[in-house]
Amino acid sequence: MSDYVELHLHSCFSFLDGASMPEDLVATAADLGYRALALTDHDGMFGAMEFARAAQVAEIAPITGAELTLADGSHLTLLATSMTGYSNLCRLISAAHGGPGCDIPVLERIEAGSRSGEDADEDEDESAEPPDRRQPRLDPALLPAHAEGLILLTGCRKGALSRLIDDDDPAAARRLLSRYHDWFGPENVYVELQRNL
Repeated sequence: MSDYVELHLHSCFSFLDGASMPEDLVATAADLGYRALALTDHDGMFGAMEFARAAQVAEIAPITGAELTLADGSHLTLLATSMTGYSNLCRLISAAHGGPGCDIPVLERIEAGSRSGEDADEDEDESAEPPDRRQPRLDPALLPAHAEGLILLTGCRKGALSRLIDDDDPAAARRLLSRYHDWFGPENVYVELQRNL
């Protein structure tokens, strides 16, 4: 058995970034002796069900996550550690796909069924442009209230932390890590290191 666990992995549902079906990723992980594997597709959990089913059959612990695109275009990877974390991840993904005007309270009202067909458009701004659902963006201000049950990985080269390090601004990088610690707790924040190629 391998002690290595891949925590940032894209399937074919991450267009232009991943190529393999979730089932194929699990099969390869089983061949390599992995005990666990995370699937973190871009801005969604499109292959999560197939991934979880295949992992269960292969006796590999599935870790559900997503790599989210923030409002500034940077990336952040979140992994669910509980049902609360899974729920929070789903809410954040929904908010990201809802566009800049979408906020969590609106989503909660919709889930509670407080909007009927008659009044559904009552409080919407008709002059606002519809969100571009092909380019989801998450307002990072939504992260602190939905951090429970989630582990934060600082993201790939497109992550805000990586950008600050590339810009040779260690003070700003420390401030950003401190903010992540405040939001998620220091035990739930990990600096993501990648050795590509």
